[in-house]
Amino acid sequence: MTALIGGVESDSHEARDARLTIPPWDRRRDRRAAVLLVLLVWVVYLLTATYTVSQVNDSRATSLMAWSLGTRGTVALPEEWRGYVPWEAEGVDGSLHTDRFPGSWLWAAPFYTVSEAVLDRGTPPHPWLLNYAPSGVASATAAALAIGVSFMLFRRLAARRLALGAALVLAFATGVWSVSANVMWTHGLTHLTLSLGLLAAAGGRDASSGLAFAAAILTRPQTAVVPAVVGLWRGASARRIRPVVVIGILSALGLLGMVIYSRAYFGTWIPVAGYTPGKVTSVATISWRQFGLNLAGGLADPHRGLLVFTPFLFVFAPFIGRGWRASEWWVKAGALGGLAYFVVQMRANGYQGGAQYYGSRLSLELLVLAAPLLLRTWQAHLSRVPLLRRAVLGLIVVSFTMHAVGATILRSYYGAAESWHPDLAELCEQHQDFYGCVDPTFPVPEG
Repeated sequence: MTALIGGVESDSHEARDARLTIPPWDRRRDRRAAVLLVLLVWVVYLLTATYTVSQVNDSRATSLMAWSLGTRGTVALPEEWRGYVPWEAEGVDGSLHTDRFPGSWLWAAPFYTVSEAVLDRGTPPHPWLLNYAPSGVASATAAALAIGVSFMLFRRLAARRLALGAALVLAFATGVWSVSANVMWTHGLTHLTLSLGLLAAAGGRDASSGLAFAAAILTRPQTAVVPAVVGLWRGASARRIRPVVVIGILSALGLLGMVIYSRAYFGTWIPVAGYTPGKVTSVATISWRQFGLNLAGGLADPHRGLLVFTPFLFVFAPFIGRGWRASEWWVKAGALGGLAYFVVQMRANGYQGGAQYYGSRLSLELLVLAAPLLLRTWQAHLSRVPLLRRAVLGLIVVSFTMHAVGATILRSYYGAAESWHPDLAELCEQHQDFYGCVDPTFPVPEG
């Protein structure tokens, strides 16, 4: 991986200038490289994903909705589960739901349809006994496909070898591995859809860009700031209003979908799904002091900070300006859109993003959208200075090691650190015909 990134041509003036030109395309070889990359990453992600109930409430709640839609054709959960469903939300008709946004469980639902067609397990008597494997496969699949799209973005900036190296760093030296690919969070899907939107905008395909951004909004509504930035910058770059209108209208379909879902099932016109409207108003009511603490925590907290879990960013930070000056409009728009998302996220919620997981997750959208700018910064300056080049490569190894541990060893620790596991073990003994729900790599606590 570091060899791919570290491979640098001679330091002649001509070679340095060549690094900042758009490399020639070879569609057949580039597509083959993308497919092979996705398959490689997908296999690793499948080997390290979590397939049991031993996971955070957010992803379990998404899995329940995906199972219900994929196997029963309804998003209403079985009434006998009431009181045991994480992040319960009551529908306008009194039916049982979770508060999760629809994009992620819509993505995972077909995986449950296929699983149920093959295994025919029926309705578990308790939500803890659900087969969580399909959602694990769904999360690994979304994250792997997202890496393929990121590779295509990088390929617009660099030769195939360097683009592959950058994609592998993003795949295995960041939270894409330890968070997005681990369980059914929203982040793998937002990575995929936001990157598709940016790739389409870079190629002048405004309608495709808007539709991809709409899917991102349906998954994580606060990402709406990204198409706003990209659409405006695309229009300014082309000196035409049409891209702004097309990207704006089509991306707004995601927001419209959220409004329709929220109104139909929860009786509110506010696009919050099963969340309380306070989740929206908190953006305006949070104190500036708390907002500052959230920003600092999201970047530097020992347990959740982006810089802590991707330390090679420390080397990039002082030289981002050089990469910015060498960047195309879409590189700048993606990075600024990611930054805008991060600011909105830190105002809307705390920086912690939950407890039982490893790494930094609420900054992932910022990281993946800023990745092309980081690549330009590498090309424009860091790769030319031997000391900086070695520092980046060394810290990439550190980051890879951290996330490898998080995606394998520590995922079981964080997943098993739940107070309800003793009850779960007893429940599994009573219903041995259902899915083995306790992760065998970590002992269930007693008492």
